[in-house]
Amino acid sequence: MATKEETLYEKTYKDQVFELEKRVYCTLVQEGDDQKIELQIHRTQKLLSLFIKHLHDKGIFTDDDVDDFLFEIVQ
Repeated sequence: MATKEETLYEKTYKDQVFELEKRVYCTLVQEGDDQKIELQIHRTQKLLSLFIKHLHDKGIFTDDDVDDFLFEIVQ
């Protein structure tokens, strides 16, 4: 089984891409068949969920903020 560092290097372009936003983008976007597109959608949703939770835990977003975001999505 690969270590965390090996996985980060192989699958997330760690130490291969200098700009953080480009590394995140390249990790999420992978060209290919429909199965890879589904994986891309899942990864994007997971990253956004983790990001919002992180900002909420740091007190940057309130419960009301999250409610407002989710309300806008379902409208």
